[in-house]
Amino acid sequence: MQIETSPLISVVIPTYNHADFLKVAITSVVEQTYQNFEIVIVDNHSNDHTNEVVDSFNDDRIHLYKINNNGIIAASRNLGVDHAKGDWIAYLDSDDYWYPTRLQCLVDSMDGDLKYDVISTDEYKTNNLTGEKTKLIYGPLKGHKYRSLLLYGNRLSPSASLVRKEFLVENKVRFKENHDFVAVEDYDYWLRLAFLDARFKFIHSFEGEYLVHGGNTSGQIALHKGNLLNLLKHHIFNVQKFEADKETLWRNMQEILSIRESFQHLKSGDLALFLKVFVASFKASPYFVCRWVMYRFKLFVECIFLSLKM
Repeated sequence: MQIETSPLISVVIPTYNHADFLKVAITSVVEQTYQNFEIVIVDNHSNDHTNEVVDSFNDDRIHLYKINNNGIIAASRNLGVDHAKGDWIAYLDSDDYWYPTRLQCLVDSMDGDLKYDVISTDEYKTNNLTGEKTKLIYGPLKGHKYRSLLLYGNRLSPSASLVRKEFLVENKVRFKENHDFVAVEDYDYWLRLAFLDARFKFIHSFEGEYLVHGGNTSGQIALHKGNLLNLLKHHIFNVQKFEADKETLWRNMQEILSIRESFQHLKSGDLALFLKVFVASFKASPYFVCRWVMYRFKLFVECIFLSLKM
C-alpha cells in the first residue's frame, strides 16, 4: 500500500519570472481529483513575486528549491527529480496547466507500477493571446521506438508525460545540461529513454494545456532550429546503431528538416516556395523523403481518426 508520506507522484515544476502563470499551474495540481502527490518547484531565482505565490498556498506538499541554471532548464528539471520522493515523476512547465482529472487518468492506466516506464496523455496547444486551441495528439511509437522518434520527430511533451523514477535512476537518465540542446533537451530525453527500451503508453485523452506566448523557450525559432540540428547530429553519429552509413543518414535528415520547414511556407500561403524546397529535397533524397511523407500522412490520418473518437 502506498503511504501518504511517500507520494506516488512528484510533480516537478521549473520556473523563472512566471509568477502569475505559476499560480495557475500550482492550482491545477492542487485541485486534482487524485491527491497523492507532492509538488517540487525549482525556481531560477526569479525577481518577481514567485515566492509570494508559492507561500500563498500554505500546503506542506509544496516544496520550493532555488537554482542558478544559467539559462538551462534541464538543470532545473534534474534538481527537481533529485529532490522528488515519489515513484513517478510528472513534469509540468510553469506556464502550462492540467485539467483536474489528469493524475487520476494516469494512475488508472498504470496496470501495475512496473508495466510501463513512460505514460503520456494528450494536450491542447493554446495561444495565450487569442485563446485559439490546437489538438496535440502524442505517440504512437511502434516497432523500433528509438528509430521512429529519431527519423520522424518528437512525439511527446514534458507537461503531458509521466516517467517512472526507478527507470531513470537505474539507467542514470537525466536531462542533458548542455547549451547546445537548449529548447530541444526534452526531445533528447525521450530519445534516450526509447534507446534504453523504455515502455511507453499513450492515453488519448486531453488532460491539459500547453500555452504559447512570447516567452516560450521553444518559441525561439532560430535557437530551436540550430539546436535541433545539434541534437540530430549527435544521435546520428554518436548514439544510433541501426544505420552504419552515418553520413548518408545525416544528409537524409537534413533534407527532411528542409521539407518540414517547407510546410511552414505552405501554411503561410507561399505555395511557390513550398514547392521549390520540397522538390529540391525530393530530388536529393527521393526514397527517404517518400518514406517520411508516407509515415507523416499515416500519422495524420491516425490523429484525425483519434480526434473523431474523442
